[in-house]
Amino acid sequence: PAGCLVAETRGRMIGFIFSRRWGTLGWVGTFGVLPEARGAGIGQRLLARAVAALKKSGCREIGLETMETSPANIALYLKAGFRMLPPALLLTRELSDSSARVEPVTREGSAVPWAETRRLSRCIHPGLDLTSQVRNALEYGWGRLVWMGGATRQGFLLVRTVPAREQGKAGICLVDSGVVSFAPATSRRATREFLALLERVAREFRARKIVLAVASSQPEAPQRILEAVYRLQRAPVRMMLGQSAFRESNGMLLSERELGVSDNH
Repeated sequence: PAGCLVAETRGRMIGFIFSRRWGTLGWVGTFGVLPEARGAGIGQRLLARAVAALKKSGCREIGLETMETSPANIALYLKAGFRMLPPALLLTRELSDSSARVEPVTREGSAVPWAETRRLSRCIHPGLDLTSQVRNALEYGWGRLVWMGGATRQGFLLVRTVPAREQGKAGICLVDSGVVSFAPATSRRATREFLALLERVAREFRARKIVLAVASSQPEAPQRILEAVYRLQRAPVRMMLGQSAFRESNGMLLSERELGVSDNH
């Protein structure tokens, strides 16, 4: 994509930035500049170019997540016009026995109802569409698609089954992205059903640990997840550039974007 860029000097790469588009929502990260090249405005220029490319492609809102312990990074984004939102929550759960046999949840080779991935994405936010992320995962084999709710299609999870660049993380069930759609009155039940499904998927892959990230803008879902023996590991800062404030409605957005954050500039 045009928003994936590198900075070079004398043929040597000194910085990079990745971006992606989910409908009219763009996302920035991973992003980094070599320590010896920082302070020269390289990160600022990379960010500006990536944002410009996303806007040109039709993105009306552009988000990112950054380390909560890095005020310099937060300042960079604030100067670029990003505003702070409620943080993301990185949650984990250890599974005591990953050897238990379970009925398979995932299915290979079945046709994907792409209209449903778009519909469910837009239940969370009108401009969101995770279809391209799902297509990429299935085409290149780095993730599995799991549906929630049977024929009613209440949500979907894109579960990473082959660690892409994480070293030494075998045995981890990582939710790359997904949505769970529910009305406020049914959030407790929907969250409980989602967690039960996720545990079945993790046990199917004999994982010893579940990792997922959710937004804290709707506090009830994170509260229910923490009550289910999950632990809060980190709370990355979420920031957004655009006309409207991105806020999940009618459900829960799952995204592990912050797991790959490397925004040192």
